[in-house]
Amino acid sequence: QDIVIAYGVHLARENEWGTGNGADSFPGASGKAYASLDGAADKNVSLNPNAITPTSDLSITKTDSPDPVVAGTNVTYTVTVTNNGPNQAQSVTVTDNLPASLTFVSCAATNGGTCGGAGNNRTVTYPTLDAGASSIITIVATVSSSASGSISNTASVAATSPTDPVPGNNSAVTSTDVTPACNAPSVTTHPTNQ
Repeated sequence: QDIVIAYGVHLARENEWGTGNGADSFPGASGKAYASLDGAADKNVSLNPNAITPTSDLSITKTDSPDPVVAGTNVTYTVTVTNNGPNQAQSVTVTDNLPASLTFVSCAATNGGTCGGAGNNRTVTYPTLDAGASSIITIVATVSSSASGSISNTASVAATSPTDPVPGNNSAVTSTDVTPACNAPSVTTHPTNQ
């Protein structure tokens, strides 16, 4: 009489149990099942060779300076994108579409980031971003001389792979108060006696 014994493993994500600590990494566990149905040599049947699901948690923060900013002058945004791991992120893109009250001036990025885009629609791309790595992006823009109130600006980050388990930290927003140029503090100079 033939007897079939089958067994498998519990699927686990690395962000829950740590890099390389999926269920099939523990002693005695296996990602495969073996069966002998007719007395021949055991046959190896692959049930789930990729029990570990790769993930990379990308996050982004953003600050502005100065705040408040005087209309007609420059504001600098500092964006920090971080890969919290546990895996390397592939084809990472940071997007920052500046509002109409700003005019783009310049962009710079660390850790291999390439600034691109057109007009006020700016992007910074990375072929990869290692687990635990960060990049600082600096975007400078000129505030319209007619601007007033506050300027809201959002930056976001995404990657083509692997899965991001915490999408809630993939965007960041700043709100910059604007001081009209006519209300900016004036500087009075006094001649010195020679």
